[in-house]
Amino acid sequence: MQVFKLYMKILNKKRSTLFTYLLIFSIIWIGLSTINTKDVNKANTPFRNTVISIAYIDQDHSDLSRSFTNYLKHTMKVKTIDSNEEALKDALFANEVNYIVMIPKGFEKHFLEQNSNFKLITQKKANATEAFLAEQKVESYLSSVSSYKKAAPSLSYQAIDKKIKKVYQQHAVISMVDQKDLSFKQEMNVMYFNTLGYILLSLMILIGASIMMSIFKSEVHIRTLASPISNTSFNLQLFLANIVFGTGIWLMFTLLSILLNTKEMLTMQGLLYAGNSFTMTMVALSFAFMAANLLRGVRNNMEAINGITNVFALGSCFICGNFVPQSVLSKQVLDVAAFLPNYWYVKINDLLPHFHSASIANWHSLLQGYGIQWLFVIVFFLLGIVISRTKQRVHNIT
Repeated sequence: MQVFKLYMKILNKKRSTLFTYLLIFSIIWIGLSTINTKDVNKANTPFRNTVISIAYIDQDHSDLSRSFTNYLKHTMKVKTIDSNEEALKDALFANEVNYIVMIPKGFEKHFLEQNSNFKLITQKKANATEAFLAEQKVESYLSSVSSYKKAAPSLSYQAIDKKIKKVYQQHAVISMVDQKDLSFKQEMNVMYFNTLGYILLSLMILIGASIMMSIFKSEVHIRTLASPISNTSFNLQLFLANIVFGTGIWLMFTLLSILLNTKEMLTMQGLLYAGNSFTMTMVALSFAFMAANLLRGVRNNMEAINGITNVFALGSCFICGNFVPQSVLSKQVLDVAAFLPNYWYVKINDLLPHFHSASIANWHSLLQGYGIQWLFVIVFFLLGIVISRTKQRVHNIT
């Protein structure tokens, strides 16, 4: 087991780099878990429409002013106050109203003539969000009336008001996409393990592949070739060392997830999360094994490893849903992502919060995701063996 022992010696020399990665990731997740736990009740507060209190004084008493005041009554909370200046100021100061509209005499006439110098007289509470919203509603209504009048001058204000009323009486139903009443802990599990996919890929490629590249250096490799070790044994020992290294990293992050979310992780769902992340670990280290063999003998191979980490690890995580939920990604992006192992890893993580109501379809999706990831493990490993033997053959010829 000379190759295996050599791998572990080199890994021991890189322990400070590895520890730094683990420490940074752990601190970030412990901090996020603490902050989000404090804010969970606030985050789950349902949306409520802002109530806007308004007062109006109609001095025009025209068809337009009557339609306009009818709109104000239906869209905001109208309060009756005295029309004298002191009463208006007192109402604003005491927060009885947020916005006051005075419709001056001759408003309809000047409105039809599009006289920009003749405007509504308004008063509002300074720096109040409700006052800003009220102003937006007023401007929106008058702009709509003006557009209807330009398009159909024969329409009465009553007819225009009915058309506008159909618009502002409509209410949009707002809901979160594909949340399905997930608890905060369940959301944290999905987010944790989706992000863990990127960490595993990065660590396996950066650390695992760099160790293998050190073993492939000419002075070290020549000594190995001089010993009675076949190429098959050499690769198997190397892959076994990768498995030990990857399993150790996986155990550390699994223990961290249990510490952060003990109750959720000590369930069948937690076991499936851990199994999925272990499968992803095997995918990552088999890819690192293939990449290291591919870059064997290449100059500046460490720079090439950094490039592969950015392209494969970071790039695949962006399009597969590790950082952005798959539910908000386009179909075209997901069709491409389906050819990458990360896609199936994330798909399982997104499925597991709903696995308490497991159906045949859910089991099929789960087993399909696991199976495809293990196919990637086999393919990457076999490609690594083929590349290694090809390069060994070329080396023997030269």
